[in-house]
Amino acid sequence: MAMYPSLTKESNNMTALNATGPHPGAAGSPPPDPSGPCPGIPLDAGHHPSHLGLIGQVPSYFSGPRSRLSGVMVPTHRGALVGSGLSLAAQCAEATDAQLVVLRSGAASTETFPRFLSPRTSRPVAVIDLPDRLPGLFPECRTRHHRVDTLHRGSDLGFKRNLGLVLGVMCGFETVLMLDDDISTTPASRGLLHSVMEPVVPSLRLDDVGADFAACPDLRVVGYVVEDFDDNSVVCHLRRLLGRPQESFIGGGAMVVRPGPDLPFFPSTYNEDWLFFFSLMLEGRSVRPSSAVKGVGSLHQQPFNPYSASRARAEELGDILAEGLFSLLGSRREEVLRLATSPDYWRERVWQRQTMLFSLGSELRWRQPSFSSGLYVDADEALRASLAVIGSVADAAGELARYMRDFVLDLEDWHTLLEKVSPASTGDALSLEEAVSVLGLGRCVTVEQVRGR
Repeated sequence: MAMYPSLTKESNNMTALNATGPHPGAAGSPPPDPSGPCPGIPLDAGHHPSHLGLIGQVPSYFSGPRSRLSGVMVPTHRGALVGSGLSLAAQCAEATDAQLVVLRSGAASTETFPRFLSPRTSRPVAVIDLPDRLPGLFPECRTRHHRVDTLHRGSDLGFKRNLGLVLGVMCGFETVLMLDDDISTTPASRGLLHSVMEPVVPSLRLDDVGADFAACPDLRVVGYVVEDFDDNSVVCHLRRLLGRPQESFIGGGAMVVRPGPDLPFFPSTYNEDWLFFFSLMLEGRSVRPSSAVKGVGSLHQQPFNPYSASRARAEELGDILAEGLFSLLGSRREEVLRLATSPDYWRERVWQRQTMLFSLGSELRWRQPSFSSGLYVDADEALRASLAVIGSVADAAGELARYMRDFVLDLEDWHTLLEKVSPASTGDALSLEEAVSVLGLGRCVTVEQVRGR
Protein backbone atom coordinates (compact mmCIF):
# COMPACT_ATOMS: atom_id res chain seq x y z
CA MET A 1 0.00 0.00 0.00
CA ALA A 2 1.36 3.38 -0.96
CA MET A 3 1.62 5.79 1.94
CA TYR A 4 2.22 9.54 2.19
CA PRO A 5 5.94 9.56 3.08
CA SER A 6 7.16 12.14 5.58
CA LEU A 7 9.04 15.09 4.13
CA THR A 8 12.62 15.80 4.93
CA LYS A 9 13.39 19.19 6.48
CA GLU A 10 14.83 20.36 3.18
CA SER A 11 11.79 19.37 1.12
CA ASN A 12 8.65 21.42 0.77
CA ASN A 13 7.04 20.07 -2.39
CA MET A 14 4.09 17.77 -3.04
CA THR A 15 5.95 14.87 -4.65
CA ALA A 16 5.07 12.50 -1.84
CA LEU A 17 1.36 13.18 -2.24
CA ASN A 18 1.55 11.76 -5.74
CA ALA A 19 3.54 8.68 -4.77
CA THR A 20 2.87 5.70 -7.00
CA GLY A 21 1.83 2.30 -5.76
CA PRO A 22 -1.39 0.44 -5.10
CA HIS A 23 -4.15 2.54 -3.59
CA PRO A 24 -5.80 1.12 -0.46
CA GLY A 25 -8.38 -1.36 -1.66
CA ALA A 26 -6.84 -1.69 -5.15
CA ALA A 27 -6.09 -5.07 -6.71
CA GLY A 28 -2.99 -6.61 -5.24
CA SER A 29 -3.19 -4.71 -1.97
CA PRO A 30 -4.56 -6.08 1.30
CA PRO A 31 -8.03 -4.82 2.18
CA PRO A 32 -7.75 -1.98 4.69
CA ASP A 33 -9.41 -1.97 8.08
CA PRO A 34 -10.76 1.58 8.36
CA SER A 35 -11.60 1.12 12.02
CA GLY A 36 -8.07 0.10 12.98
CA PRO A 37 -4.85 2.05 13.26
CA CYS A 38 -3.07 3.05 10.10
CA PRO A 39 0.38 1.44 10.07
CA GLY A 40 3.38 3.73 9.84
CA ILE A 41 1.56 6.90 10.96
CA PRO A 42 3.98 9.12 12.93
CA LEU A 43 3.00 11.08 16.01
CA ASP A 44 1.75 14.65 15.57
CA ALA A 45 5.04 16.51 15.49
CA GLY A 46 4.82 19.72 17.48
CA HIS A 47 1.02 20.01 17.32
CA HIS A 48 -0.89 20.74 20.53
CA PRO A 49 -4.50 19.51 20.30
CA SER A 50 -5.58 21.93 23.03
CA HIS A 51 -4.42 25.32 24.30
CA LEU A 52 -7.16 25.79 26.89
CA GLY A 53 -4.67 25.18 29.69
CA LEU A 54 -3.12 28.56 28.87
CA ILE A 55 -6.15 30.45 30.19
CA GLY A 56 -8.31 30.36 33.29
CA GLN A 57 -12.09 30.37 33.47
CA VAL A 58 -14.43 33.05 34.80
CA PRO A 59 -15.80 31.90 38.20
CA SER A 60 -19.36 32.30 39.41
CA TYR A 61 -20.13 35.46 41.39
CA PHE A 62 -23.09 35.80 43.74
CA SER A 63 -22.60 39.48 44.60
CA GLY A 64 -20.18 42.36 44.31
CA PRO A 65 -19.51 45.18 41.82
CA ARG A 66 -19.68 44.58 38.09
CA SER A 67 -18.15 46.41 35.15
CA ARG A 68 -20.87 47.70 32.85
CA LEU A 69 -21.40 46.29 29.38
CA SER A 70 -21.37 49.57 27.44
CA GLY A 71 -21.51 48.36 23.86
CA VAL A 72 -22.27 45.39 21.62
CA MET A 73 -20.45 45.41 18.29
CA VAL A 74 -21.06 43.18 15.28
CA PRO A 75 -18.79 43.15 12.20
CA THR A 76 -20.78 41.78 9.27
CA HIS A 77 -20.74 41.46 5.50
CA ARG A 78 -23.88 39.28 5.19
CA GLY A 79 -27.58 40.09 5.30
CA ALA A 80 -29.38 40.26 8.62
CA LEU A 81 -30.96 36.91 9.52
CA VAL A 82 -33.11 35.98 12.50
CA GLY A 83 -31.08 33.69 14.74
CA SER A 84 -27.78 35.08 13.50
CA GLY A 85 -25.20 36.98 15.50
CA LEU A 86 -27.12 40.19 14.76
CA SER A 87 -30.22 38.82 16.46
CA LEU A 88 -28.21 37.66 19.47
CA ALA A 89 -26.40 41.02 19.64
CA ALA A 90 -29.70 42.90 19.65
CA GLN A 91 -30.97 40.74 22.52
CA CYS A 92 -27.78 41.29 24.52
CA ALA A 93 -27.90 45.05 23.96
CA GLU A 94 -31.52 45.25 25.09
CA ALA A 95 -30.97 43.04 28.14
CA THR A 96 -28.03 45.16 29.36
CA ASP A 97 -28.99 48.59 27.96
CA ALA A 98 -25.80 48.63 25.89
CA GLN A 99 -25.34 50.52 22.63
CA LEU A 100 -25.54 48.30 19.55
CA VAL A 101 -22.97 49.13 16.85
CA VAL A 102 -23.11 47.27 13.52
CA LEU A 103 -20.02 47.52 11.29
CA ARG A 104 -21.09 46.56 7.77
CA SER A 105 -19.33 46.05 4.45
CA GLY A 106 -19.98 44.18 1.22
CA ALA A 107 -23.50 42.92 0.58
CA ALA A 108 -24.67 43.87 4.08
CA SER A 109 -24.07 47.59 3.44
CA THR A 110 -26.57 47.61 0.57
CA GLU A 111 -29.50 46.60 2.80
CA THR A 112 -31.76 48.66 5.00
CA PHE A 113 -31.13 47.66 8.59
CA PRO A 114 -34.21 45.74 9.85
CA ARG A 115 -36.18 47.62 12.48
CA PHE A 116 -36.97 44.41 14.36
CA LEU A 117 -33.24 44.15 15.20
CA SER A 118 -33.17 47.58 16.85
CA PRO A 119 -33.21 46.93 20.61
CA ARG A 120 -35.10 49.06 23.13
CA THR A 121 -32.18 50.82 24.79
CA SER A 122 -31.37 54.26 26.11
CA ARG A 123 -28.97 54.85 23.22
CA PRO A 124 -29.62 54.51 19.48
CA VAL A 125 -28.34 51.80 17.21
CA ALA A 126 -25.41 52.91 15.06
CA VAL A 127 -25.08 51.19 11.69
CA ILE A 128 -21.74 52.04 10.07
CA ASP A 129 -21.52 51.17 6.37
CA LEU A 130 -17.84 51.18 5.49
CA PRO A 131 -16.67 52.36 2.06
CA ASP A 132 -14.29 50.21 0.03
CA ARG A 133 -11.28 52.31 0.96
CA LEU A 134 -10.50 54.18 4.15
CA PRO A 135 -7.02 55.64 3.60
CA GLY A 136 -5.30 57.08 6.64
CA LEU A 137 -7.85 55.92 9.22
CA PHE A 138 -5.30 53.73 11.02
CA PRO A 139 -1.48 53.51 10.84
CA GLU A 140 -0.21 51.63 7.80
CA CYS A 141 0.69 48.15 9.05
CA ARG A 142 4.00 46.71 7.95
CA THR A 143 2.55 43.21 8.26
CA ARG A 144 -0.16 44.06 5.74
CA HIS A 145 2.40 43.69 2.94
CA HIS A 146 3.57 40.21 3.99
CA ARG A 147 2.35 37.07 2.27
CA VAL A 148 1.18 35.79 5.66
CA ASP A 149 -1.51 38.49 5.45
CA THR A 150 -2.13 38.61 1.71
CA LEU A 151 -1.70 35.10 0.23
CA HIS A 152 -5.17 33.90 -0.86
CA ARG A 153 -6.77 36.35 1.57
CA GLY A 154 -8.99 39.43 1.25
CA SER A 155 -11.00 39.66 4.47
CA ASP A 156 -11.72 42.97 6.22
CA LEU A 157 -12.78 41.32 9.50
CA GLY A 158 -9.64 42.41 11.34
CA PHE A 159 -10.13 46.01 10.21
CA LYS A 160 -13.72 46.10 11.46
CA ARG A 161 -12.74 44.64 14.81
CA ASN A 162 -9.97 47.23 15.12
CA LEU A 163 -12.49 49.97 14.37
CA GLY A 164 -14.70 48.58 17.12
CA LEU A 165 -11.80 48.70 19.58
CA VAL A 166 -10.97 52.31 18.68
CA LEU A 167 -14.59 53.39 19.06
CA GLY A 168 -14.77 51.67 22.44
CA VAL A 169 -11.65 53.54 23.60
CA MET A 170 -12.81 56.94 22.31
CA CYS A 171 -16.25 56.54 23.89
CA GLY A 172 -14.88 55.40 27.24
CA PHE A 173 -16.83 52.11 27.16
CA GLU A 174 -16.21 49.95 30.23
CA THR A 175 -16.55 46.64 28.38
CA VAL A 176 -17.67 45.72 24.86
CA LEU A 177 -19.22 42.47 23.64
CA MET A 178 -17.97 41.66 20.14
CA LEU A 179 -20.01 39.10 18.19
CA ASP A 180 -19.56 37.80 14.66
CA ASP A 181 -22.65 37.59 12.46
CA ASP A 182 -22.90 33.77 12.60
CA ILE A 183 -22.90 33.25 16.39
CA SER A 184 -25.84 31.81 18.33
CA THR A 185 -26.57 30.59 21.86
CA THR A 186 -28.04 27.31 20.61
CA PRO A 187 -26.89 24.59 18.21
CA ALA A 188 -28.03 25.02 14.63
CA SER A 189 -29.81 21.65 14.87
CA ARG A 190 -32.30 23.09 17.39
CA GLY A 191 -33.56 25.71 14.95
CA LEU A 192 -34.12 29.45 15.00
CA LEU A 193 -37.02 29.48 17.47
CA HIS A 194 -34.79 28.40 20.34
CA SER A 195 -32.26 31.10 19.44
CA VAL A 196 -34.93 33.77 19.74
CA MET A 197 -36.61 32.43 22.90
CA GLU A 198 -33.61 31.41 25.00
CA PRO A 199 -32.63 33.99 27.68
CA VAL A 200 -29.30 35.31 26.46
CA VAL A 201 -27.82 36.86 29.60
CA PRO A 202 -27.73 33.57 31.55
CA SER A 203 -26.40 31.79 28.44
CA LEU A 204 -23.51 34.22 28.06
CA ARG A 205 -22.99 34.68 31.84
CA LEU A 206 -22.55 38.41 31.28
CA ASP A 207 -23.10 39.15 35.00
CA ASP A 208 -20.19 36.86 35.94
CA VAL A 209 -18.04 38.37 33.19
CA GLY A 210 -18.73 41.90 34.43
CA ALA A 211 -17.95 40.88 38.01
CA ASP A 212 -14.67 39.29 36.95
CA PHE A 213 -13.61 42.43 35.08
CA ALA A 214 -14.38 44.46 38.23
CA ALA A 215 -12.43 42.05 40.44
CA CYS A 216 -9.41 41.52 38.17
CA PRO A 217 -7.70 44.71 36.93
CA ASP A 218 -5.30 42.72 34.73
CA LEU A 219 -8.13 41.05 32.81
CA ARG A 220 -8.43 42.42 29.27
CA VAL A 221 -10.64 39.96 27.39
CA VAL A 222 -13.02 37.08 28.09
CA GLY A 223 -13.82 34.75 25.20
CA TYR A 224 -16.18 31.91 24.37
CA VAL A 225 -15.35 28.55 22.81
CA VAL A 226 -17.47 27.90 19.71
CA GLU A 227 -18.91 24.38 19.76
CA ASP A 228 -21.54 22.36 17.86
CA PHE A 229 -19.81 23.34 14.62
CA ASP A 230 -16.35 23.74 16.07
CA ASP A 231 -14.39 26.88 15.27
CA ASN A 232 -11.30 25.19 13.86
CA SER A 233 -9.13 25.48 10.78
CA VAL A 234 -9.56 23.05 7.89
CA VAL A 235 -6.55 21.07 9.09
CA CYS A 236 -7.91 20.79 12.62
CA HIS A 237 -11.29 19.68 11.24
CA LEU A 238 -9.38 17.00 9.33
CA ARG A 239 -7.76 15.88 12.55
CA ARG A 240 -11.17 15.54 14.17
CA LEU A 241 -12.53 13.70 11.13
CA LEU A 242 -9.76 11.12 11.51
CA GLY A 243 -10.39 10.69 15.21
CA ARG A 244 -7.31 12.53 16.42
CA PRO A 245 -7.58 14.64 19.59
CA GLN A 246 -8.50 18.22 18.77
CA GLU A 247 -10.18 20.91 20.86
CA SER A 248 -11.24 24.47 20.07
CA PHE A 249 -9.88 27.62 21.70
CA ILE A 250 -11.75 30.80 22.52
CA GLY A 251 -12.20 33.01 19.47
CA GLY A 252 -12.71 36.58 18.38
CA GLY A 253 -16.18 35.68 17.11
CA ALA A 254 -17.57 35.99 20.65
CA MET A 255 -15.64 37.90 23.30
CA VAL A 256 -15.98 40.66 25.88
CA VAL A 257 -13.17 43.24 25.79
CA ARG A 258 -12.14 45.98 28.21
CA PRO A 259 -11.16 48.88 25.88
CA GLY A 260 -7.96 50.70 26.72
CA PRO A 261 -4.73 52.06 25.26
CA ASP A 262 -2.85 48.82 25.94
CA LEU A 263 -5.02 46.64 23.70
CA PRO A 264 -3.35 44.99 20.68
CA PHE A 265 -4.83 44.98 17.19
CA PHE A 266 -6.22 42.36 14.84
CA PRO A 267 -3.99 41.76 11.81
CA SER A 268 -5.30 40.60 8.44
CA THR A 269 -3.95 37.06 8.60
CA TYR A 270 -5.96 33.97 9.46
CA ASN A 271 -6.14 33.40 13.24
CA GLU A 272 -6.04 37.16 13.72
CA ASP A 273 -7.87 36.64 17.02
CA TRP A 274 -5.15 34.26 18.25
CA LEU A 275 -2.52 36.94 17.58
CA PHE A 276 -4.68 39.39 19.54
CA PHE A 277 -4.86 36.93 22.46
CA PHE A 278 -1.16 36.08 22.12
CA SER A 279 -0.17 39.72 22.50
CA LEU A 280 -2.29 40.11 25.64
CA MET A 281 -1.08 36.85 27.17
CA LEU A 282 2.51 37.80 26.45
CA GLU A 283 2.10 41.11 28.26
CA GLY A 284 0.20 39.43 31.10
CA ARG A 285 3.44 38.44 32.81
CA SER A 286 3.62 35.21 30.76
CA VAL A 287 1.84 33.29 33.51
CA ARG A 288 -0.21 30.14 33.11
CA PRO A 289 -3.11 30.50 33.25
CA SER A 290 -3.03 33.99 31.79
CA SER A 291 -4.03 36.95 33.95
CA ALA A 292 -5.13 38.89 30.85
CA VAL A 293 -7.29 36.38 28.96
CA LYS A 294 -9.99 34.02 30.27
CA GLY A 295 -12.76 31.79 28.97
CA VAL A 296 -16.41 31.62 29.97
CA GLY A 297 -18.28 28.68 28.47
CA SER A 298 -19.33 28.09 24.89
CA LEU A 299 -21.51 29.38 22.06
CA HIS A 300 -22.36 28.09 18.59
CA GLN A 301 -21.92 29.16 14.98
CA GLN A 302 -23.60 28.42 11.68
CA PRO A 303 -22.10 25.46 9.79
CA PHE A 304 -19.92 25.86 6.70
CA ASN A 305 -17.95 23.49 4.50
CA PRO A 306 -14.98 22.58 6.72
CA TYR A 307 -13.05 20.90 3.89
CA SER A 308 -12.93 23.71 1.36
CA ALA A 309 -9.67 23.90 -0.60
CA SER A 310 -9.95 27.68 -0.93
CA ARG A 311 -10.45 27.98 2.82
CA ALA A 312 -7.43 25.74 3.43
CA ARG A 313 -5.25 27.94 1.19
CA ALA A 314 -6.37 31.10 2.99
CA GLU A 315 -5.70 29.60 6.42
CA GLU A 316 -2.43 27.71 6.13
CA LEU A 317 0.23 30.34 6.86
CA GLY A 318 -1.85 31.92 9.63
CA ASP A 319 -2.44 28.51 11.17
CA ILE A 320 1.29 27.73 11.27
CA LEU A 321 1.95 31.17 12.75
CA ALA A 322 -0.65 30.97 15.51
CA GLU A 323 0.11 27.38 16.51
CA GLY A 324 3.82 28.20 16.67
CA LEU A 325 3.26 31.28 18.81
CA PHE A 326 0.95 29.55 21.26
CA SER A 327 3.50 26.79 21.70
CA LEU A 328 5.88 29.41 23.11
CA LEU A 329 3.52 30.85 25.73
CA GLY A 330 4.49 30.20 29.31
CA SER A 331 8.13 31.10 28.76
CA ARG A 332 9.66 34.47 29.62
CA ARG A 333 8.57 37.31 27.36
CA GLU A 334 12.12 37.93 26.11
CA GLU A 335 12.57 34.26 25.19
CA VAL A 336 9.19 34.12 23.44
CA LEU A 337 10.03 37.15 21.30
CA ARG A 338 13.53 35.85 20.54
CA LEU A 339 12.16 32.57 19.20
CA ALA A 340 9.14 34.15 17.50
CA THR A 341 11.46 36.28 15.35
CA SER A 342 13.97 33.49 14.64
CA PRO A 343 13.99 31.78 11.21
CA ASP A 344 15.45 28.67 12.85
CA TYR A 345 12.43 28.33 15.11
CA TRP A 346 10.02 28.68 12.20
CA ARG A 347 12.03 26.30 10.05
CA GLU A 348 11.39 23.62 12.64
CA ARG A 349 7.70 24.56 12.90
CA VAL A 350 7.21 24.44 9.11
CA TRP A 351 8.86 21.04 8.94
CA GLN A 352 6.67 19.76 11.78
CA ARG A 353 3.59 21.09 10.02
CA GLN A 354 4.50 19.36 6.77
CA THR A 355 5.15 16.12 8.64
CA MET A 356 1.72 16.30 10.27
CA LEU A 357 -0.02 17.09 6.97
CA PHE A 358 1.55 14.11 5.25
CA SER A 359 0.65 11.98 8.24
CA LEU A 360 -2.97 13.12 7.94
CA GLY A 361 -2.89 12.40 4.20
CA SER A 362 -1.59 8.88 4.78
CA GLU A 363 -4.29 8.18 7.33
CA LEU A 364 -6.97 9.74 5.13
CA ARG A 365 -6.13 7.34 2.30
CA TRP A 366 -6.08 4.41 4.73
CA ARG A 367 -9.54 5.27 6.03
CA GLN A 368 -11.03 6.24 2.66
CA PRO A 369 -13.48 3.27 2.56
CA SER A 370 -15.20 4.60 5.69
CA PHE A 371 -16.03 7.96 4.05
CA SER A 372 -18.42 8.89 1.30
CA SER A 373 -16.61 9.60 -1.96
CA GLY A 374 -17.53 13.30 -1.89
CA LEU A 375 -16.23 13.79 1.65
CA TYR A 376 -12.98 12.01 0.83
CA VAL A 377 -12.42 14.09 -2.32
CA ASP A 378 -13.06 17.37 -0.47
CA ALA A 379 -10.81 16.43 2.44
CA ASP A 380 -8.03 15.24 0.12
CA GLU A 381 -8.20 18.42 -2.00
CA ALA A 382 -8.12 20.60 1.11
CA LEU A 383 -5.06 18.78 2.42
CA ARG A 384 -3.26 19.14 -0.89
CA ALA A 385 -4.14 22.84 -0.95
CA SER A 386 -2.56 23.35 2.48
CA LEU A 387 0.63 21.62 1.39
CA ALA A 388 0.72 23.58 -1.87
CA VAL A 389 0.68 26.88 0.03
CA ILE A 390 3.77 25.89 2.00
CA GLY A 391 5.48 24.82 -1.20
CA SER A 392 4.60 28.08 -2.95
CA VAL A 393 6.49 30.27 -0.44
CA ALA A 394 10.20 30.10 -1.21
CA ASP A 395 11.32 30.77 2.37
CA ALA A 396 8.30 30.22 4.59
CA ALA A 397 10.40 30.20 7.79
CA GLY A 398 12.07 33.49 6.93
CA GLU A 399 8.71 35.00 5.97
CA LEU A 400 7.19 34.07 9.34
CA ALA A 401 10.19 35.45 11.25
CA ARG A 402 10.10 38.73 9.33
CA TYR A 403 6.35 38.94 9.86
CA MET A 404 6.75 38.70 13.62
CA ARG A 405 9.49 41.35 13.66
CA ASP A 406 7.14 43.72 11.83
CA PHE A 407 4.19 42.68 13.99
CA VAL A 408 6.05 43.90 17.09
CA LEU A 409 6.66 47.27 15.39
CA ASP A 410 3.01 47.47 14.29
CA LEU A 411 1.96 46.92 17.89
CA GLU A 412 4.01 49.92 18.97
CA ASP A 413 2.34 52.12 16.33
CA TRP A 414 -1.08 50.82 17.30
CA HIS A 415 -0.53 51.59 20.99
CA THR A 416 0.57 55.12 20.03
CA LEU A 417 -2.73 55.58 18.18
CA LEU A 418 -4.81 54.30 21.11
CA GLU A 419 -2.94 56.57 23.52
CA LYS A 420 -3.70 59.51 21.25
CA VAL A 421 -7.47 58.84 21.08
CA SER A 422 -7.92 57.79 24.74
CA PRO A 423 -9.97 60.27 26.81
CA ALA A 424 -7.93 62.05 29.48
CA SER A 425 -10.78 61.51 31.94
CA THR A 426 -14.26 59.99 32.05
CA GLY A 427 -15.76 63.39 31.30
CA ASP A 428 -13.72 63.67 28.09
CA ALA A 429 -15.18 60.52 26.56
CA LEU A 430 -16.98 61.11 23.25
CA SER A 431 -20.43 60.03 22.20
CA LEU A 432 -20.46 57.46 19.41
CA GLU A 433 -21.68 60.10 16.97
CA GLU A 434 -18.77 62.37 17.94
CA ALA A 435 -16.26 59.51 17.69
CA VAL A 436 -17.26 58.50 14.17
CA SER A 437 -17.19 62.15 13.14
CA VAL A 438 -13.62 62.53 14.46
CA LEU A 439 -12.66 59.41 12.48
CA GLY A 440 -14.16 60.88 9.32
CA LEU A 441 -16.96 58.32 9.15
CA GLY A 442 -19.88 60.60 9.91
CA ARG A 443 -21.43 60.17 6.47
CA CYS A 444 -21.24 56.38 6.81
CA VAL A 445 -23.45 56.14 9.89
CA THR A 446 -27.17 55.54 10.11
CA VAL A 447 -28.63 56.06 13.57
CA GLU A 448 -31.94 54.47 14.41
CA GLN A 449 -33.77 54.02 17.69
CA VAL A 450 -36.91 52.04 18.48
CA ARG A 451 -38.83 52.91 21.64
CA GLY A 452 -36.04 53.98 23.98
CA ARG A 453 -36.16 53.08 27.66
